[in-house]
Amino acid sequence: MRRFLLPVVFFWASAPLVSADIDGVLKSAIGPKGLPSVVAMVATRDEILYQGAHGDASLDSVFRIFSMTKPITSVAAMQLVEQGKLDLDAPADRYLPELAQLKILTGYDGKHPILKPATRRPTLRQLLSHTSGFGYGIWDENLARYPDADDPLKAPLVFEPGTKWQYGVSADVVGLIVERVSGQSLEDYFQQHIFRPLGMTSTTFFPGRLEARIVKVANRQPDGTYKEERVPLPKQIRTHGGGGLFSTASDYVRFMQMFLRGGEGILKPATIEAMRQNQIGALNVRKMISTNATFTRDFGFHIEAGDKFGLGFQINAVAYTNGRAANSMAWAGLWNTFFWIDPASNLCAVILMQSSPFFDPPAIQTLQAFEAAAYRKP
Repeated sequence: MRRFLLPVVFFWASAPLVSADIDGVLKSAIGPKGLPSVVAMVATRDEILYQGAHGDASLDSVFRIFSMTKPITSVAAMQLVEQGKLDLDAPADRYLPELAQLKILTGYDGKHPILKPATRRPTLRQLLSHTSGFGYGIWDENLARYPDADDPLKAPLVFEPGTKWQYGVSADVVGLIVERVSGQSLEDYFQQHIFRPLGMTSTTFFPGRLEARIVKVANRQPDGTYKEERVPLPKQIRTHGGGGLFSTASDYVRFMQMFLRGGEGILKPATIEAMRQNQIGALNVRKMISTNATFTRDFGFHIEAGDKFGLGFQINAVAYTNGRAANSMAWAGLWNTFFWIDPASNLCAVILMQSSPFFDPPAIQTLQAFEAAAYRKP
């Protein structure tokens, strides 16, 4: 039987942009056929405007944030760019020679993959903006059949670098580059250069000390209910730039506030600006089609508006209706964790659920209602 905790809520009524409706949104998402847990926060560059936890979660609950790891990896890479150790437009094989002979998967002859040599070499800029040619098996039919589809050193490309936008293992490649160039593991690099300076004390690839605070995952059943389970930590934890971090809402807010503050000593203001600029030219972010409905529905954020991608973030070309301003930065994680950073409104927000599949309607409806409430004036 699900155990419901009393909600923990803090709200500053003087905040001009944040409505008390947020609490109602989160409460309404929890129930016998609702989400088991949700934690959310809204902040400006200097102030926490709202924080609330409902269901089987508290404000210090730890979540698997999956691909919300990617922006952190992007920050690490951009720090090395600032130091002159990485070049955005250098081919990735300058730093990872294992990528020197990449091939493109074009289809299959029976069970045998058809591969052709790539004529272009993906750059760091293309890796950070997901135009490198790498994909994910759960959103690419050809890769779904390829045995090493999600191994960044063994996976083939699915198109010539720079010719399309497609979500994939690019950030894992970036993570390997950061490790190779810095001489540190991602855990050590992140802790030294990002987490400790920002006070992110509960963000790590190795959450053994935090295990009691990790939220259960809830799998939605055919009847619409959720079945919760405690997912054990793997015996061998792998650090990788595309996912794997555990974190809390308050830690991730500290990360987002760094962008609102112009870098806060982590990055230079000019680097922050570059990360939130369109880096894919005339290409647009497009809808990703699921090959495994157990893990993910089809997904696409705001794609009808012709959204772009920067260096680690999706950039919305026009404002959301009743939500974030144009040129905000955003991304998400596989178990329905979401965030956005809106410099024009001096606002950032994170909402952490822990449910599967990704982009499932109850999670997306909660995200949308949360965002509308965050911008609704009292």
